[in-house]
Parts: sequence; structure tokens; C-alpha cells
Amino acid sequence: ELLQHSDPRARLAGAMIGYDKQSDALKAALMTRLEVEEDAFVRASIVKALRHYPDPHVLEHLADHLLDPDARVRSNTVESLMSYDHPALLKRVSHLLHDPDMRVQGTVLIYLAKRMPDRIRPLMEKMATSPEAWARRTARYAYRALGWDPPEAVEEEPGSQEARQQLASKDYEARVQGVWKALELPIDERLETLRRALSHEEHPHVIATLTRALGHPGHTEDLPLLAKYLTSEDPRVRSNTVEGIARIGGVDALHLLERREAKGLGSFLGGRIRLFPHQLHVASRASAADPVRWL
Repeated sequence: ELLQHSDPRARLAGAMIGYDKQSDALKAALMTRLEVEEDAFVRASIVKALRHYPDPHVLEHLADHLLDPDARVRSNTVESLMSYDHPALLKRVSHLLHDPDMRVQGTVLIYLAKRMPDRIRPLMEKMATSPEAWARRTARYAYRALGWDPPEAVEEEPGSQEARQQLASKDYEARVQGVWKALELPIDERLETLRRALSHEEHPHVIATLTRALGHPGHTEDLPLLAKYLTSEDPRVRSNTVEGIARIGGVDALHLLERREAKGLGSFLGGRIRLFPHQLHVASRASAADPVRWL
């Protein structure tokens, strides 16, 4: 029912159910929705949910979205195809090496490196030593994701090593300082560092700092990651998550933070979210150009 809802918030919630739950009925619903979905954020979530189904019909539909106009959808599609091998897929994914979006390029590098490491490693080494900053960052992203040691010539962004060391500390206060250090990095390096830290952090104070930091400035693809912290037992985490999402701004952020629940989203949002005045101010400023009204 959520996937057929007129509200993209509900459809997003339905797609995200598919991250952890699989069934033939859900697969059919996801496929049907993907064929007609106009919201890029929902499409990106649907292709991610479909990664669990090694079905030729599913793979065919996923491959069609390698040419989606939205970079998030293209990147998530490559990620969903990561565990499947087929000569035709390899050729189609290879074409995205020249994609204008850095994240898509990085995901394609990882896809290809897992299948033909001897051919892709020289390309990654060349990118890692390129005079172009975007090429070096893309290569670093791929090296880390693959667990490969980068060539010695690869220079890290200033502060990157210090931020990672602090975030790996056993002292939670040092990890908090690592979050602020990470905010000094270029945006792609920053987001990768913060996402990785949040994925395994357990201390509520550090989690609260991370959820807020991911909005300075953040990316809409982090909204599903942040959404689950809106129902944290720790009030600091809930409050800072609201601020992080509000700073990301846009229609999707407003959908998550609107004061009245959409019908059928109670279990997704875990109850009404109360916005304090300063948080509402931040959200309003972050989304000043957005025609969506607060309800």
C-alpha cells in the first residue's frame, strides 16, 4: 500500500522496508513502482531494495536505470548490480566510468575492480596521482571501499589522517573532536568519513555529534541513514538529528520533519516529531527556496 501512495514520503517508506525484508509480493510491488516512479529519491531507494533479488527480470530493469538522469539512482543501481556477473552488464557499467558524477565513477571503479583487478588497478593508480583533485578523491574512495593499499604517491587531504585517528580513538571525547576535524575536509571526503564513523558508533554523545555534522552541508542521500536516529532513546541524538536533516533541506528533508504525520507513516517515523523554535528556524532557512509549506 505504501508503494502505491500518492505521497512520495509514503513510497519512500515502502521502498525502505525492502532493505531488510524480502518476498515475492514485495519484489513485484517494487518492480511495478519502479516503472512509473517520478521521484528520484524514491527510485534510488527502490533500486537499492531490489539488490536482494537475483532474478533476470529484476536485473534487466535495474540495468535500465544505469542511464537514470539522477546520479543517486545511477550509483545505487551499480551498487545493486555489484554481486551479479554478466558480460552485457559489465559492458554497460563500464560506460559509466565517464559519468560526470564522482560518486558514480567511484562505484563503477569498485564494480570493475572486483571483476578485473589487474586491468583496473593501473587506472586507479593513474587517477590517484592525477593533477585533478576530483580524480584523486575518486581513487581514494575506491581504494578504501576495496580495502586495497593505495600507492605511496597518493596524498591524503590535509587533516584526513588526523580525523581518522581521532575517530578511531577509544576515548569518546576524542572521537567528538574527530567529527569536527572531519568537517574541515572536502565535502566528498568529509561525507565518506562521517558516514563510516556513524555506521559503527555506539556512544550517544558521538552519534549526536555525527548526525548534526552530516547536515553541514549534507546530501539528501544521507536522509535514510539519519531518519532512524529520529526515534533514538537519547534526546540529544533526536534533537541533533532534526538539526542535521533540517540543514540538508529540500523537499525530502521537510517531509521527514513535518510536524504532522502523513497517514500510514507512524511506524516509519516512530511518532510525532516535535521541532523546537531554533530547529524550525534552521529548517526554514535551509529550505527557503522550497515551495513546500510546513503543516
